[in-house]
Parts: sequence; structure tokens; C-alpha cells
Amino acid sequence: MLRYNAKLHPSRLAQLVFFLPFALLSGGALWLKVSPITLLASAVLLFAGLVMALQLKPKYQMILFDDVGGVTLQGEQVFNGQMEVGCQVWPWLLVVKLKNEQQAFRLLVYADGISNQGYRRLARVINLNRFSYP
Repeated sequence: MLRYNAKLHPSRLAQLVFFLPFALLSGGALWLKVSPITLLASAVLLFAGLVMALQLKPKYQMILFDDVGGVTLQGEQVFNGQMEVGCQVWPWLLVVKLKNEQQAFRLLVYADGISNQGYRRLARVINLNRFSYP
């Protein structure tokens, strides 16, 4: 059985996705009415969104997966489980559906949040083992 290790790091794409609503709300506030209070509110909203987006860090720092769908996530907590049918492979994002005896959740792995080789290997495991939707 083959095992692959990949280190997860903060994703700029995830930060952009998180910051985008703040930018849209700020632009909408400016579009409605330009006044000193509106300018100040939109600047505060933009700054708050930028600070929160830059502080995004993955909950798990290391992902270990094998060629049959076993997954171990290491970080503040350790998660041992299996991939389930329902995973999605996109060119910029992997949605990995995980489950063990206690919990089930989806792990979002952005393309720039993992090495290129780790991203391709994980996508290959998902596709070859038919964990993605038919």
C-alpha cells in the first residue's frame, strides 16, 4: 500500500475568497451614498476583512493519505478516517469528504495550499478509487 504525505499551508486563494464579500460590501456602501461616515465605514470594513483574511490558517498542517482512501490529518488534533463517495475534484479545489466513527466533514484543499505533487496525487486517489461523483 502506498502512502503519501503532504504539508498544508495557508492558501492565497482561500484568503481571496474570504476577503471578497468584505470588498463587495464596502463597494456597495460607497455606491449607495458617499459621505464621510460611509467612507469611514467602508474603510473599516475593508481593513477588518483584510486582517481576518490574512490570519486564515489551516486547522490541520499535515495530510497523510494512502492509495485506498485512508486519511490521517495532523495538527492541533489528529483525525483518522476514510474518504467517502462525494469528493469533488476541481482544477483549483479538492473537496474531500471524510468520515470516521465519531464525525464526518468536508476538507477543502485549495491548489495553492498544498504542493503541486500532493494536489495531483490526492486528486488521482479520489478519481481512481471513484470517491468522486459518477
